[in-house]
Amino acid sequence: MDFDDVLKLLGDFGRYQKRQYAMVCLIVIPVAIHSLSHVFISAKTDHWCVVPELQNFNCTNSDSVEREACIKIKQNLARPKDDVNTIPNEAQCWMYTSEDITEALFTNNVSRELDITLCTNGWEYDTSQYKSTIIQEFDLVCEKAAKPSLSQSIFFVGTLVGSLVFGALADKFGRKPVLFLAVGLQCGSGILTSFVKSFAAYTALRFITAAANIAVFITAFVIGTETVGVSKRTYAGLVIEFFFAFGLIIMAGLAYFIREWRTLQLVASVPGLLYFLYIP
Repeated sequence: MDFDDVLKLLGDFGRYQKRQYAMVCLIVIPVAIHSLSHVFISAKTDHWCVVPELQNFNCTNSDSVEREACIKIKQNLARPKDDVNTIPNEAQCWMYTSEDITEALFTNNVSRELDITLCTNGWEYDTSQYKSTIIQEFDLVCEKAAKPSLSQSIFFVGTLVGSLVFGALADKFGRKPVLFLAVGLQCGSGILTSFVKSFAAYTALRFITAAANIAVFITAFVIGTETVGVSKRTYAGLVIEFFFAFGLIIMAGLAYFIREWRTLQLVASVPGLLYFLYIP
């Protein structure tokens, strides 16, 4: 007599099975949240070079031009006009030289012929939509613009590694111990990510999160389908995916109300610890 025959005698979807299935469905929601979080945490925003001369220049006290004209000049000086025939991303990665800026502030002479140089004092960012992102905090722009995509690629490498490693562990030591191990790693690495001080640390922790994330999903999926009868397995495999989709919706809602990446990452990670209150 195999396991499916035992389930026929016990029932395809009894009260215990329903409780177990509900838990594995709920545990999939954070998987979706962590899978989507990078989209908002590394969201691109408009940026331009920090120009010290403009930081110290107060248009309200300017005698050389009217206040409105002064503000317009400051914007023009902070952002050279893009020219597709010369240098790409001039408005975001280049600035006029200090000598030209100082002269133009008092002569109202802003022309396309002013000399430009790479940003030397960092960048300012548009925070109207996102208060902070990893791109803003770690200055992942211009020559570092590819790093957020690199981080996401490493995340998917972690997904591959997690599939192989935790799948083998689950077969050897059992589904539930590995599931809760993965949940612990998922929550722990997610919480630590919200406190990192460097892009390298962020990427390393995202790798761990990815490995644990896929382990949670695969193990939960297998538990959810193995513990129900044959007649209910198709539905069990489908319904759990609805919870994953619901997790994506939750992440979008969190990102709408929380525009600071560290807070968003923390809020997305902490609730997973609640699953340790239920260890059958």
